[in-house]
Amino acid sequence: MSVSSKSWFPGLWLRKEIIEKFRQSGACSVDLAKSVQDLKLKDSSVFRNLIRKGIVVHAGGKTYFLDEQQWLRHRLNRVKWGMIVLFVILFALCWGLF
Repeated sequence: MSVSSKSWFPGLWLRKEIIEKFRQSGACSVDLAKSVQDLKLKDSSVFRNLIRKGIVVHAGGKTYFLDEQQWLRHRLNRVKWGMIVLFVILFALCWGLF
């Protein structure tokens, strides 16, 4: 990813980086949970948002793990809403509403 795209979408870039750090460390279950320090992550609004959405799960103490199923659900939901918006725009264009 180029430097310019990181500056345009810092939240998206950071979220992807956080997810990759969990995957690379193998922290994808309660038994394999890691601390933020082990993952070399900073407490950020993006990290807290992933916790709030249940994508990153608190496993007790200071450890967290990535819920891959919740991450997949989240991504599919975004795709679904993107398709709905696209469909509405195409429908409006076909009927001359714009």
